[in-house]
Amino acid sequence: MNDDTDTTIDTLLNEAGEYLQYAQGVVDLLIERTTEIELCDRRQTLLALGAVGVLMKLSTHRAMQAHHRWQLP
Repeated sequence: MNDDTDTTIDTLLNEAGEYLQYAQGVVDLLIERTTEIELCDRRQTLLALGAVGVLMKLSTHRAMQAHHRWQLP
């Protein structure tokens, strides 16, 4: 994650969108994996869910940065 003050609003919003797409990809993988097999590896599932949480936090952070910059005079 880059907190460079020269990063444009468009770049911040694009990065936020990318993080959300990555999170959606992990969720889709989890859904596919848990419907295909009865027993899934609990540790890997928990790690993947943690990854979704991190990606969502990164996305929120980037969107908030963009919003803050947009409001600057």
